[in-house]
Amino acid sequence: MIPYLSAVFLAVGFIGVAKVCGMVPRARAAITTSKRTLEVVKSRDLDDEAKEAALQEHAKELFAAFLLLTLGGAAAVGLPAAILWGLEQIHIGSVSTAIDAALSPAFLVPSSVIVLFALFWSRRES
Repeated sequence: MIPYLSAVFLAVGFIGVAKVCGMVPRARAAITTSKRTLEVVKSRDLDDEAKEAALQEHAKELFAAFLLLTLGGAAAVGLPAAILWGLEQIHIGSVSTAIDAALSPAFLVPSSVIVLFALFWSRRES
């Protein structure tokens, strides 16, 4: 039972840290910046210098988004795993058994159903 509880902790911990780090809004902002960049490239109204200036500004935004998303992703994976590693050091659970449990069909199937239900429910309410 502890491996499955640890797997749930890994999954919920990942989601929680990602939410605290604002990963979804940052990713959406990066997508918006990418779309704006494509519009600049396609634009016939801008001369080359204006395009270059706009593209350099977008490149800075995208690089910052890349760094923040990378650091946020590392934190979302690393913090729950580090907590489980700490618990493993005092002989409560194991990181490897938690990962094995998280990758097992007995965990993946029910958790996938729960996530799909949650997505359906959240879209229905909004």
